Amino acid sequence: MDIGVCKSKNGDIFFVKKALYGQTVTLKDRKKKGKIYLAEVDKIIKQSEYVKENNKYNPAAPIQDLDYDCEIYLKVKNVQNKLKRIGKLDINLSENDIIFDKENRNNYRNKSRFKVNSNDELGYFEVDSNKFIKIEECILSSKNINEVYKTLNKIINLKKENGLHKKEVFEVVLREDLKENIQIIFNINYEKIKEKNNKKV
Repeated sequence: MDIGVCKSKNGDIFFVKKALYGQTVTLKDRKKKGKIYLAEVDKIIKQSEYVKENNKYNPAAPIQDLDYDCEIYLKVKNVQNKLKRIGKLDINLSENDIIFDKENRNNYRNKSRFKVNSNDELGYFEVDSNKFIKIEECILSSKNINEVYKTLNKIINLKKENGLHKKEVFEVVLREDLKENIQIIFNINYEKIKEKNNKKV
């Protein structure tokens, strides 16, 4: 869903980073991998009719740049393709089969995974890269998760509060249950902590 799939005039299949559904583009950095090619967008020759007006590419959630009806269509096709490829099931699905609340495009995720950069800031990595993106909120996450996220981003000082040095905590996971309780998971680099403790001995 984060990489565009297209076919060249001679029939070659390309997986194109930063390409959106309906665009006509030229490619750069082509790399052959098996029977397919990997590439990035060089220039947009024709913009997609499904891209929202005045919207820019969102590196953390590219599909959000598309019209909502188009987004739903692509999600249905994505589920159908996975059922066919993995489960060998040829099933025709409708949006009602996978979309529980069509009126609510945002704030539907009950689990979010955030990266921690070298300045102890929370955010995301750009799709298919290690480029850090600092965000004020995650529009896809639930409102309760966003409240916790904002609070953590203000008070998180991993060295003072948890006795950990920078880069030892590399990821924070927030999960909301049906009773609206929030679980917070800190993923740490155990080798760095062990190295720190050995220096103290």
